[in-house]
Amino acid sequence: MLADPEVVPSMTAAMTEARAAAKAPVDGVGDWYDGVKFREAVAAGLFDTDSCVALGISMDGFEVWRQRGCQGWPIVATVLSVHPGERVNNVAQIIPVVTPGPRQPVDVESFLHPIAKELDEMAKGIDGIKVAGRDGTSTLHAYVLQFTTDMPNGDKLLNAKGHNGQCPGRFREFFGVRVKKRH
Repeated sequence: MLADPEVVPSMTAAMTEARAAAKAPVDGVGDWYDGVKFREAVAAGLFDTDSCVALGISMDGFEVWRQRGCQGWPIVATVLSVHPGERVNNVAQIIPVVTPGPRQPVDVESFLHPIAKELDEMAKGIDGIKVAGRDGTSTLHAYVLQFTTDMPNGDKLLNAKGHNGQCPGRFREFFGVRVKKRH
């Protein structure tokens, strides 16, 4: 994406704006750069240039043919460091893997380990990256700021067994309104 002359201006401008917003006082939550993790990363000096990349990783399952029970579980990397309207474009969505099989994968982690290894290398920095419109090369740093799944994927990754349906959050309490027998 950093080599594409049409994408670079928007991408570097979005990261410049995000870095500036992270240094300003918190005024509500408008986007990913208002989050605590990004603010901590900026304060630690991780996002030190406008060519750094923020990523969101997500997993979700789907059925290809309902009658045959064929399922796939894509792992999608979303480049967050572009403007919100461009985040949903194909160029900002990267699919590193779709798990094969007639059913859900037995070992999801075996698909995540190679991706995590590459993400570790990107966090350390990759030298020699050509950024469109700039002379010379740059060092690319990319960091994962969020990891999201649906409940079956999250349960599989956490090795969770069962759920009572009363408390939908694993890490924090959610408060709802009870209407008859539902929250």
